[in-house]
This record gives sequence, C-alpha cells and structure tokens, in this order.
Amino acid sequence: MRPASHLTPDAHNTTWHQIGAGVGWAAFGLSNGQRLRTVAEQMYSDSFYAEMSDGSQASARHVIPIILELFDPHSVVDVGCGIGDWLSEFRRAGIVDVAGLDGPWVPRAKLLIPSDLFSEVDISQPMALDRRYDLATCLEVAEHIDGEHARNLVESLTSLAPVVVFSAAIPFQTGTNHVNEQWPSYWVSLFAERRYSVRDCLRPRIWDEPEVEYWYAQNLLVFISPEAVKAFSEIGDTLRNADGRMLDLVHPRAFLAAQAQISHLKYVGTLRWRLRSAMRAVRARAKRPVRRPSAGAVNRQPK
Repeated sequence: MRPASHLTPDAHNTTWHQIGAGVGWAAFGLSNGQRLRTVAEQMYSDSFYAEMSDGSQASARHVIPIILELFDPHSVVDVGCGIGDWLSEFRRAGIVDVAGLDGPWVPRAKLLIPSDLFSEVDISQPMALDRRYDLATCLEVAEHIDGEHARNLVESLTSLAPVVVFSAAIPFQTGTNHVNEQWPSYWVSLFAERRYSVRDCLRPRIWDEPEVEYWYAQNLLVFISPEAVKAFSEIGDTLRNADGRMLDLVHPRAFLAAQAQISHLKYVGTLRWRLRSAMRAVRARAKRPVRRPSAGAVNRQPK
C-alpha cells in the first residue's frame, strides 16, 4: 500500500465508511471483511501501482544508501510494501533478507520481489511474526489506517525491529483512501508510548533532492528503541543532533502542488459559473414569446 502514500494528490479521497454507506454492501450479503477487500481491490488497481512505482523506486535509490550508512541493517521488513518498490531496491543494494507485508489487494503478478517474500496480512491489526528484523519500514501507509487502529500499527512496527523508518501523510496532503492524515508529532507521541524516540536524520539530507518524491522528503523520520540508541553510539552526534525539534513541516513542492490544485479548482469553478450563466440566458431567451409580424406589416413590404 502506498500513497501519496505514495500518490500524487488526487480527487479520490474517499474513506472505507463513505464507500460502504454509499453502495450498501450488506444488500449483497458481503461481510465487513469482504467489503474492505472488494473496495481495496478497486482502489489499489494495477494502474495505481504503475503510477506509483517509478517515483517510489527513484526515491528509494536515493534514500536507502543513507539508511545503510547510518544503521547498516542486514534484514528489512516493509509493512504496507505494495508491490515491493522499496524492498526491490534494498535487495539491489545487497540486503537479501527482506520481507513484505500488505493486504490481499496487492497484485501478485506485479510484485518486484519474489512472491515467497510477500505475506498477506491485515496491517490494521496487531501482527506477531516469529522473528525480528534489523529494520522496519512503513512508508506513506499509516494514513490509510483508521485512527482507532493507529496504535496497533505502531505496536506492530516496534515489535518487528529496533529501528523503524516511517513516513505518513500530513493533513491535507490528499491521496487515495487517506482516512487518518496526521502531523508527525502525532506519530511521535504514539511511538513514545513504546519508548521509541524520534530522529530526524533523513529529511535534511534529501529535502532538496528533486529525484525524491516530496512526501518522502517531507515525512521521513526514524524511530529507534533505547537499545538501538546504545548500539549506534558511534554515530551518536548524528542522532543527537537530529532529535526532531521541528517535526511538523510542509515541503515547498507540497505547498506548490496544493496551490496548483486550488487554482485549478477556482478555474473550473469559474468555467462552471460562466456555463451556468450562459445556460440561464439561453433558457430565458427560449421562453420569450415569438413576435410575429402583423398583416399590415406584411402588406407594407416592398414589391
């Protein structure tokens, strides 16, 4: 699953609940779980993943070397991996011990990783795997999970790895099925409940990189366990100087994208107003009585 996560801002900002209420799935005898799967399969179509893949992989190629430099992981699990854009780049960088977790809507034929490395899970519910990894990633996924399940996701991530690379859409970022857009400080508080502290050590290094999608440059943070802080003491200065004092940021490209969308909506609104005005004028003209010439006027016509 990706969106803005991993998605260019679009007009498909619809929640599960809105869709369910509008269609009336119960009339078709579908359970809640079947309804969610049906809607997800429609939303996260082949075209959705095709649109996202190039930007995600290009971003991963710039970000992953920094992650490897700082944390040197030998195993990675990606929660909400989609078709495996980021995991494919981790493998390209030499990390072969990887796992991808996501829902049943992911098209297996489109996976960029071997299918045996992908597991179907409900990421909104607590996940208990039989092992831990060096690093967990969850990139532009959390905004797709209802707020009531946000803690489940954070608990799962912290149970999977001592270091979590995390990004989630901020308010008004917009995207497909964004139901819980929050500022980074919201997620910081949830990770703090699990004793994971934030380190803003990636954004300064990718903020001005044009090949990195703005939502990654804007939202990427690292959460680390107390044990990991001690383990990475050799890069302590880097981590200490990136403790996230300014967390809630808007990237200039995000701002410009939002302004462009607003301008487009205003332009469309103006066109609609002009069209309605023209139609009203046409209807008013059509209702006017037709003035027929009198017989005398006809007789006065020149011969």
